[in-house]
Amino acid sequence: MNAKNGALNLYGDPAFQNKVSNQAVECTEIAYDLQAANGNVGGQLTIIPAPGSPDGLVGWPTSLGPARGNYHSVYVNGDLIFDPRYDANGPIPRSHWETLVNQLNPDTEQKNSASFRREDGASGRVRGRAWASARTTDGLDARSFFALSNVKPQDVT
Repeated sequence: MNAKNGALNLYGDPAFQNKVSNQAVECTEIAYDLQAANGNVGGQLTIIPAPGSPDGLVGWPTSLGPARGNYHSVYVNGDLIFDPRYDANGPIPRSHWETLVNQLNPDTEQKNSASFRREDGASGRVRGRAWASARTTDGLDARSFFALSNVKPQDVT
């Protein structure tokens, strides 16, 4: 079975589409559901505002037009982004999504990695086995989320 079939099947599920339509449901929950439907293959990708962002928010595409907020999470599997609030029909190429997000955040300074605070209080770049205990400054698990100042995504899984 193709590793992406579980998430694709979820796109056709009316209950899942109702969840996607409900703006009270967090994007992280939708990304989690998609990843779980694929047997936890792939990972979640989270974008956050760049340091010094004029309004302290980050932009991302939706089917209703651009949205802005403190963060946005999507499910990523290889070169595909699964964001049903952008495209309810299925995944889109990761490169296309990155281009859209970068266009919505033109004033951000691009970074290729993030600094995480480990549970032992240390901070700095995280490599190798340290990913297991790494946390973003907001306490997000680095295995599930990769905090970026701008979208130059790197998979964490």
